[in-house]
Amino acid sequence: MPINKNWVENPIRPWAIGRSNWVFAGSLRSGQRAAAVMTLTQSAKLNGHDPYAYLKCVLARLPK
Repeated sequence: MPINKNWVENPIRPWAIGRSNWVFAGSLRSGQRAAAVMTLTQSAKLNGHDPYAYLKCVLARLPK
């Protein structure tokens, strides 16, 4: 086993740093929306897609 866990900690560091800022999302509904967007973004990254292009495609199809 490796001594350090940097390979695990580095990808989640931006989420951990921003966590204190997201406490003040404004309302429960806006916090839920932010969580949904972050989930879509991370899912796109994990599946090897460009998150911006993925969200653009999803949001363009959403009204239809």
